Amino acid sequence: MKFLLPSSVGLLGLMVLAGCHSNKPAVEEAPLVVSVAQLKPGKALAYEEFTGRTASISSVDIKARVTGYLQKVLFTDGDEVKAGQLLYEIDPRTYAAFAKAAKGAVANAQASVELADADFERGRKLMPSGGISSEDYDTRAAKKHQASAQLISNQADLERAELNLGFCKVYAPISGQISRSNIREGNLVTADQTTLTTIVSMDPIYAYFDADEQTVLRVQQMTLEEVSDSGVSKAADYLRQRKLDEETVRQAVRILGLPLAESKRGQLRELLEPKLGARQWGELCAILDANPKLKSYRVTTVPVYLGTRIHKGYPHVGRVDFTDNRLDSTTGTLRVRGVFPNKERVLIPDLSVRIRVPIGEPQAALLVSDAAVVTDLDRKFLFVLNDKNEVEQRPVVLGGLSEGMRIIEGGVQAGDWVVVSNLQRVRPGMTVTRKEVPMPRPLAQEDLAPPPPPVVSQK
Repeated sequence: MKFLLPSSVGLLGLMVLAGCHSNKPAVEEAPLVVSVAQLKPGKALAYEEFTGRTASISSVDIKARVTGYLQKVLFTDGDEVKAGQLLYEIDPRTYAAFAKAAKGAVANAQASVELADADFERGRKLMPSGGISSEDYDTRAAKKHQASAQLISNQADLERAELNLGFCKVYAPISGQISRSNIREGNLVTADQTTLTTIVSMDPIYAYFDADEQTVLRVQQMTLEEVSDSGVSKAADYLRQRKLDEETVRQAVRILGLPLAESKRGQLRELLEPKLGARQWGELCAILDANPKLKSYRVTTVPVYLGTRIHKGYPHVGRVDFTDNRLDSTTGTLRVRGVFPNKERVLIPDLSVRIRVPIGEPQAALLVSDAAVVTDLDRKFLFVLNDKNEVEQRPVVLGGLSEGMRIIEGGVQAGDWVVVSNLQRVRPGMTVTRKEVPMPRPLAQEDLAPPPPPVVSQK
């Protein structure tokens, strides 16, 4: 009788179990459930966002202009002060004495001038009769000039002494909020060295930010439009009234729609002046000039919106009032400045702020949740479901943000179903179970803020 070794028994058991397991049907994994939202056409305003920092329009360090002991501090730390308001008084007694001495010197010099004038006048009368020598006459003339020069010098000393006496009272050169006083009564202040305090203007206030090159060019293109839509229509009507053919009118309208004003006027003149003549070309130019549109930030109001770290949205509305004259080649950015009303003094200098710059006017666009956009190196794409619930990967061209949503400029179309959940698990070609939902909108700060004013307006 043969006995199986223990190891053989274990092996046989495993083979039996494996055989039993292989006979059971495999459990199929359920399709992944994903939420999908349909792309719908709408209107959107594109914008770009930056970080910036506020700055006062005017900031002045108040320094003493004379040396002396401080007598009075005439403000409370942190006050709002007006230009011309008296802030400090320095002991004036020494400078008052200097002024009195200077006045005495001026009076003495004035008497010397009068005496020298009288001596010179007598010598002038005696000179023809020989009653005075030429040498004495020249001496009297020189003394007259010396006395006049001394008077001028003494008057300058008096003016300087009176200025120093006036400098004993320190006035605010600008309106704004004053800092604390660095010096208290009884301390010695030194002329042009001791900083007494600082004043910064608060309303309005600047905000500086660095805009990327693409944004700068897009805003510049927007602000360089030369003729408004009504102006283009009036120009087309004028050309038709002059019996120009319709093809020429269409070409003129196309040129007027070009973004750069520098090129369009020359092309328009080359097309139309031979057909209109100099007088009628001038009339057309007058129509165009009377209907301008967004020539530059200096003649238009290009808005910029500002919010702080605790603000909801961008409640502060200002305008662009300065752009630097060249790009920073190391960063590819341009320094831009907005100016903002600040009557409530909410904004203070050197505050870190969020900046939003609108790009163009509201226009037709497809909007998708920015979280649905997938990035692969430098490629951007969306996962889209086809009619068979299969996942497709669609490369897309992205625009700016609009109310927290991303503008899609190409790659998909209205009606497509975009995957908005489980983005880490879906793969191209896989079949999923769809769950249709509205397009998610982020609870962004701007959703809680009032709507912004018109994008651009003519000054």
